[in-house]
Order: sequence, then C-alpha cells, then structure tokens
Amino acid sequence: MGIAGPLKINGEYCQREVYVPLATSEGALVASINRGASTITASGGANARVVSDIMTRAPAIKCDGVSDALKIKQWFVDNFDELKSIAESTTSHGKLLKIDPILIVGSYVYPRFVFSTGDSMGMNMVTIASEKILDKLAEETSALHIALSGNVCVDKKPAAINVVEGRGKSVVADILIPKDIVNKKLKTTAEAMEEVNVAKNLIGSAVSGGLAYNAHYANMVAAIFLATGQDAAHVVEGSLGITTAEARDGDLYFSQIRGSF
Repeated sequence: MGIAGPLKINGEYCQREVYVPLATSEGALVASINRGASTITASGGANARVVSDIMTRAPAIKCDGVSDALKIKQWFVDNFDELKSIAESTTSHGKLLKIDPILIVGSYVYPRFVFSTGDSMGMNMVTIASEKILDKLAEETSALHIALSGNVCVDKKPAAINVVEGRGKSVVADILIPKDIVNKKLKTTAEAMEEVNVAKNLIGSAVSGGLAYNAHYANMVAAIFLATGQDAAHVVEGSLGITTAEARDGDLYFSQIRGSF
C-alpha cells in the first residue's frame, strides 16, 4: 500500500487537496504518481468534471428474422414509457434514461438500456431492472431472450462504444502547468511533452488500432481499485481515454478524458 499526494482538485463539488491510496507491487508507480500530484498541486490544481454518469445493460434477443427484429426494435421505442416504469419499479435509485442504440444483426436485436444509478455503481441494479423489461417482452412478443448481457453493454471489455457513449463516470480534466514547473518537476519542456504525446499516445495508438489514446491510465486505475476494494476487472473500461498536450508559450496545457470509469 502506498499513498500519493496531496493532489489538488478543482471540481464542481470537490475543491480541496486529496490523498490517493494505491495498492501495487510496483513501488516506482507510487513515486511517479506522487510526482504528478506534486506537479498538479504546485500548478494550482486540476480542473475536473464528471460529464456523464450512466450504467448500461444490453441483452441479446433472438427473433425469427430481420422483419421481426425490426418490429421488436419498434416495440422498444413505442413502449418506452411503460418499460421505464417497469424498470424503475425494481429500485428506488435507478432511472431508465433511454434505450439507445437498438442494434439489429440478422435475427438478433441488442437494445442498450441506459440508466442513472445515483451514488451506486449500479451493475446489479440495472441487471435486475433489465430482466423485468425482458419479462414484459416475453409476455407481449414471440422474441426470445438469449442472454441478459449481449456484450453491447460493454462490461469489462475494451469497446469504442464505451469511449463514445460512456459507461460509468465519464470524466474530463485539464490543467495549465507553468513553464518553470514543467522544467523543474518534469525535467523537460512543454514542446517536448506535446511532441511525445502526439507521436506516442495519438499516432502510435492509432497505427496499432488501439482504443485508448493515453500512456497508461490502467496502472493508476488498477492501483486505486485494488486499494479501495473495487472490481479490478473494470480497469479495462477505466483505461479507455484520450490524453492531449499543447505547448502554450512555454507553458504546458494538459487534458485527459476518460470515457468509462
């Protein structure tokens, strides 16, 4: 166990210095995160916002063919208000926000149920609510519920839809690090940081077909999850994000977006 910090956060609700617990066998990781926290705090703190907070479940549904699959897709659209009421009857915290996208592949339909879950991570919550919707589907149609998760959720697997649509908390953060702090604490220049970010995190990730355009969010997310007792498998989604870096008259503008956390 290690502790990094203090880390100054300029959030909508959290506006203070925090300490970050880390469980790792890599001692250098704690030192590296601690240096980053020191740099951020010395620069006045990171501006951070949660821009989306949703949880999803997307079952796999079998129909007789494409024509029937289209009818089932329309059934979800036409009955949304009733399905929303059914889903929310199972929980005092969860809210069904939308069913989108509703994908059709041959005779299979994949509706992506999108929920808000309050302060809970909500995986069990949305699973139970989704199952109730499928009970209603079975009552009113001939469609067959194949799997409660059809892997369009997407749960614990890398997927572009989680980057674009988000799953869990989607977080955006940025900071402007003054030139002297870049030189003193990071031992480099803003121009060098910008170039390595473009060459490695953006172009390198693109040519390899990567979904994550960053250096290694996963190392930090894994250490935090293990230290706080979270489901370590969700590190897969937590590592999907994009880092940008821009030299501004010697200062370094740095931003990160994490699509699923």
